[in-house]
Amino acid sequence: MNYKRNKNVFIPYYSGNIFLTKCMGHVNLEAFINAHKNPTERTKSILAKIKRAEQAGDKELKRSLKQNLYSFTPSVIISKGNKRRYSDLEGWTGLMQLDFDKLNDKEQAIELKNYIFEKYEHIITCYLSPSRKGVKAILKTTVPRDKEHYKALHKAVIMEMEQFDCFDEVTTNAMLPLFLSQDPNILYRDISECYTWTDEDNTEVKYVSLNNEPPNFEASSDEKDYLRTVTLFEKKITNIFSDGHPQLRSACLILGSRCGAGYISLSECKQLAYTMIEVNGYLSKDLANYHRTANWCIDQGVNNPKYYN
Repeated sequence: MNYKRNKNVFIPYYSGNIFLTKCMGHVNLEAFINAHKNPTERTKSILAKIKRAEQAGDKELKRSLKQNLYSFTPSVIISKGNKRRYSDLEGWTGLMQLDFDKLNDKEQAIELKNYIFEKYEHIITCYLSPSRKGVKAILKTTVPRDKEHYKALHKAVIMEMEQFDCFDEVTTNAMLPLFLSQDPNILYRDISECYTWTDEDNTEVKYVSLNNEPPNFEASSDEKDYLRTVTLFEKKITNIFSDGHPQLRSACLILGSRCGAGYISLSECKQLAYTMIEVNGYLSKDLANYHRTANWCIDQGVNNPKYYN
């Protein structure tokens, strides 16, 4: 079978460190698949440590180790050196990551992997997640016109995948990083042989304040709660163009409250806040004062934990 078309489809890759969001370069689908099928010894060692940390229930160690892996954003085109965010989006690839999480065991994950790959010829590749209790897949879609078109395509995918209780809707965020995994039995086909997903669901989505939780955004793992916390905070700070102190206070109080709930460590909170202040055009004009504001508000928020529903 000829897989030469997969060599011509490139996706961005990044450091797994959540704070290092700049695109490091691009990798084609063939190399992406091979990296999962035959990972380096370094990658295998990290994944083995992640598995042991998970078995020991050490969530913080697991998260720390995971940041040593590469991550990818298959759906979007981001230039090298630009950040993993919608404001740096240059286009769409026509790929969509799918996530099936919290299965009972590896055997059930393998069974689901085989089933969905056979059932949906829209899927280019399908493999086990790092936990071995989940399945990741990349689906071929029509190339989205814009963010709203991508969401409409994704909502139709959600409706199709409702039959699987383990399907995670969090991939509606096209900027969600997809971490490197390992599966010597990864399933794949050439993109030229795939059907193209074109179904859309354009029913209206009701947006809510970032102080509240987005509807239909149920975290399925500790990692997802952590990523949600970081993403919401990043979005609030990115949208600050004036009146910095009240908006920063609100964002940092919320961030601290999520720290109090155990979704993110205190040191990570403060590092994230300082980094976002420094890259914000408005806030960076008065770093010392805004750093002090962030530090105080995060500490206050920790004393008032807020949990996701």
